[in-house]
Amino acid sequence: MLPVVVVIATLLLILGATKFSKASQIASPLQAWVKKSVRVEIWGLQLSDGIFEIESIRAFGAGLLIQLRPADGGRQTLLKIAQPKSATVSQQRIEIHDARYVSWAGKKWTPNAAVPALLLVAATG
Repeated sequence: MLPVVVVIATLLLILGATKFSKASQIASPLQAWVKKSVRVEIWGLQLSDGIFEIESIRAFGAGLLIQLRPADGGRQTLLKIAQPKSATVSQQRIEIHDARYVSWAGKKWTPNAAVPALLLVAATG
């Protein structure tokens, strides 16, 4: 019985942490971007894979999870922003100013405080 209680308590803790996290606050206004095509920059470096379609955006704990699929088809890949601090959202771009780290397809990218942690720019044409 004790292991079941521990599992339930852990799940409730994660759900509570997600609900009140900065990532959750950032994820809400980003929902309008789901199914949009974007170009992606991580710490000032553009992903060489070109244009992506945003499949989903959600918070989990203190992280922001964005599922991206190459516009020309292909496998969905996870973009994780750990502990995002703040974001600016406009019609043409999403800028996440700072984060503990950003990972793409499981690989952590080296932070660069001189540029935004993540930049998603609406792809045109």
